[in-house]
Amino acid sequence: MIALFPRGSRVVAAAAAFALVAACSATPAPPGAADAGGAPCPSGRGPTMVRVVSKSAGTFCIDSTEVTRDDYAGFTREVAGGKMTSKLVACANDADPTPDATCLKDPRVCKGDACGRHPQVCVDLCDAAGYCEWAGKRLCFADARTAGARTPLREEWELACSLGVNPDTGRNFRDWPYGDGQQLNAETCNIGLRSGTGCGPNPTGCSTLPVGSLPDCQGSVPGVYDLGGNVMEFVDVGAATPAGGAAVGPSFAFGRTASEALSANCGFLLRGATRDFEIGFRCCAD
Repeated sequence: MIALFPRGSRVVAAAAAFALVAACSATPAPPGAADAGGAPCPSGRGPTMVRVVSKSAGTFCIDSTEVTRDDYAGFTREVAGGKMTSKLVACANDADPTPDATCLKDPRVCKGDACGRHPQVCVDLCDAAGYCEWAGKRLCFADARTAGARTPLREEWELACSLGVNPDTGRNFRDWPYGDGQQLNAETCNIGLRSGTGCGPNPTGCSTLPVGSLPDCQGSVPGVYDLGGNVMEFVDVGAATPAGGAAVGPSFAFGRTASEALSANCGFLLRGATRDFEIGFRCCAD
């Protein structure tokens, strides 16, 4: 089941706590470096992290990019033979992190040795959570748009993508990471309308791009890329996590028409998400 929740319709109780004050690094900090506003972010496994400082939600770290296929390969080599663990209750019986072989055969999935810097796809919520825990991180929290999901809500993913929610309007401060109050730019991020890689103009040749390869697809938190495109991303929505998981954000395959693209923003939520060629993930940490 797929349900789309426009940001303008959301209830904003407790959302006022998520006003962004600063991103402490204009670019991702070197591994092991201390970040202003908090302890050093985890380093050594996966993408470099950026620390975000918020007014009421405290601080958290977020991966600068989506987890790549090279990153994930290191994880699967180490936990081969059913050794994956995850703290998510729904994942208690899921110990195999192997990407789905049928999904990987989809023509829209990058093939060959040059794909190592592309985002990892064809994994499920438990695989993503297991990887993040192996890397000393966790899945990013996101708002489930349902009461009681988490108290208080910690909209880490939305905060990094859009500067959080304006309590006066109930809408994101930004519709897209690169700004608000401007016409959607289909070329800034790898969404479905983008020429060459988007599934709208190129339905048989569309695909992901190497992470961070579109330098303008950032902005709300400098140094954090592709929240506005490339692949949807698995997130932790707490007790409200539906069977299979939940994913947020647009992808290279979503937003293939002008009307669809307008909803392919920081307020997009996909419920019941599972292994798919257009779903990946990134990690967060305290």
